[in-house]
Amino acid sequence: MAITYYALAKASVGSGGTAYIEFTEISNGYTDLIVYYSLRSNRSATIDNLVIEFNGSTSDEKTVGIAWDGGSNQVYSNNTFNFSFGAPGNSATSNSFGAGYMYIPNYSSSTVHPFNTSGVDSNNASGVNSAQVGDMGCIWNNASPITSIRIRPNIGTLWLQHSTATLYGIKKA
Repeated sequence: MAITYYALAKASVGSGGTAYIEFTEISNGYTDLIVYYSLRSNRSATIDNLVIEFNGSTSDEKTVGIAWDGGSNQVYSNNTFNFSFGAPGNSATSNSFGAGYMYIPNYSSSTVHPFNTSGVDSNNASGVNSAQVGDMGCIWNNASPITSIRIRPNIGTLWLQHSTATLYGIKKA
């Protein structure tokens, strides 16, 4: 099966930061979506969470997964798309960014939307590594086709300059 990626939109945060990154008016002309991101928040700590909203909604969300913080595994199960990996806070090592992706199959269908997200953030300071790595299986228990995706910090108020996210449409032949 041939798989083709189409770059649909890229968001790059400029000076001053931004409260969220958002992709709107997503065409239904693809099989799946994938978002790659590199983020850093203004939270005054080493780690912030990132929050995902589909179609401007924070309801109908269910997340189950695991994160590893360098010392122990943490199993997550909650009713928000609030991921505790992928976004260092502003107290993390200078110029460090989290990186990750979100894969959303069948986003334009009129059924519930399971998806996967994986990411990592790091704070390598004075020989101490407080990286978090995580993988989450999620479901947006809403039958509306996904037409917009918003990514915002959970505790911080801004994504800092040089944060980026790119949305790709995927066609399977």
